[in-house]
Amino acid sequence: MLTHGVTSSHFGDGEFIFSEGNTSDGNMYAVVEGCVEILKANRVLETITPGGIFGELAMLDGMSRSACAVSRGTSKVAAISANAFKEMILRHPNLALEMMRHLSIRVRTNLDLQFRLPLDRHL
Repeated sequence: MLTHGVTSSHFGDGEFIFSEGNTSDGNMYAVVEGCVEILKANRVLETITPGGIFGELAMLDGMSRSACAVSRGTSKVAAISANAFKEMILRHPNLALEMMRHLSIRVRTNLDLQFRLPLDRHL
């Protein structure tokens, strides 16, 4: 089991894990217990439940956080460093394919939301 480069933290209801625009800390996160909402412009983009990941974009590209991550209820979240993630990929190459699939689903979902918004406003 990988423990080097992985740390866990507990968050209370409404506590921010990170905010949009924050400088990347080089980590992505996995929800261990509870749930985390991903927010942009006060709109919930996604609710991450145990086993789900978030924050991977900033870990991969080193740019600032593109959205906020907020604990809903109490949650336990594991921070996974870029080095730990690379180690996991080297040991389990299929993880790279799963990450690409995960990212493509997220892109499609967010594109659907983006292009649906103007239509919803006119109804």
